[in-house]
Amino acid sequence: MRLLVELEGLGDYAYDLRYYHKLQGFIYSLLEDTPYRGLHDGRGYKFFCFSNIFPPRDLKRGDVRHFMISSPDVRLLDAFRERLVKRERMNVGDLSFAVKGVSVLRPRVTRSCTLITATPIIVRIPRENYAQYGIEPPKDYAYLYWRKNYPFNAFIKQLEDNLIKKYNDFNSASLEPIPLKVTFAS
Repeated sequence: MRLLVELEGLGDYAYDLRYYHKLQGFIYSLLEDTPYRGLHDGRGYKFFCFSNIFPPRDLKRGDVRHFMISSPDVRLLDAFRERLVKRERMNVGDLSFAVKGVSVLRPRVTRSCTLITATPIIVRIPRENYAQYGIEPPKDYAYLYWRKNYPFNAFIKQLEDNLIKKYNDFNSASLEPIPLKVTFAS
């Protein structure tokens, strides 16, 4: 499930990607006085993610922007939604917005799905998988991050394993990997 938050700029601002951690702080502040108040400090997966504010360009007073919060945890999204609909204003660092609306989106996943991202995907490869991918790092790192000079199948396999691990953890399941068909939009 997802929340789509509609914002209206309350001033003129230059778009700056460095605000992302401030948006993260704002989002976690919405969980104060909820059963999720300690989520940030807890170990393990948080089971939610959020987008950048989009579209990513300079903002003029009155311009409309959006961001999304996604989670398989419906109660967590309800906690975010309840707090967002009560807010008239939202400050993210130097950016100020009026909160104009919060829509609940319920995308359906069928046997086939498409993963789309507008931000980089960071894939970590653990030491025990180096030989499997023919990777010889310059030092004995416990893990390394995938780079384009490493085999692409390492990126796909680690991404797949990560998705399945999180799915299994959230659902107390034991889903096994299925072959992925990978295509890229140009």
